[in-house]
Amino acid sequence: ADLVKADLEPAVMIDASHANSSKKPENQPLVLADIGAQLAAGDRRIVGVMVESNLVAGRQDLVPGRDLVYGQSITDGCIGWDTTVEALEKLAATGVKFDVVTALEIVEHVSDAALFLQSCCKLVKKDGMIILSTLNRTPKAYLLGIVAAEYILRWLAPGTHDWKKFVKPSELARHVEQGG
Repeated sequence: ADLVKADLEPAVMIDASHANSSKKPENQPLVLADIGAQLAAGDRRIVGVMVESNLVAGRQDLVPGRDLVYGQSITDGCIGWDTTVEALEKLAATGVKFDVVTALEIVEHVSDAALFLQSCCKLVKKDGMIILSTLNRTPKAYLLGIVAAEYILRWLAPGTHDWKKFVKPSELARHVEQGG
């Protein structure tokens, strides 16, 4: 009401996880489907969505002496990669498009970068923007992103990154162009 009084467009970005999914990650696809239905029905107050996603569904505790499951959250429970792709595809099928789509520090972890980026492209408006951040497949990125971060500084669990999945800017550009 205050936004309307100030002659501003009401706008909200919805977090499909946390309270909106009753803190149950498996509810996120239902939340996204509901958001898609609202957008398809013409609700323009919704300007974006956030999905709490990881490669492996669920969450895990940090237990001394026990290896972590690669790609599984140690904080909030998340939906897994396959569920994420399916939910994004269903959201895109509603015809919904966003001004901005971000994919930060995820491209180097997905099993199929081309498919992931094509899904992102389906969700961005014609004159919209995709913001990507990923590790470049260079010797320097290998030394800093794997050797230093995982094995020397121990900021990340060993095995978090696979250098073969690091993506060169030319590959990113090609995947985005193919995605539309």
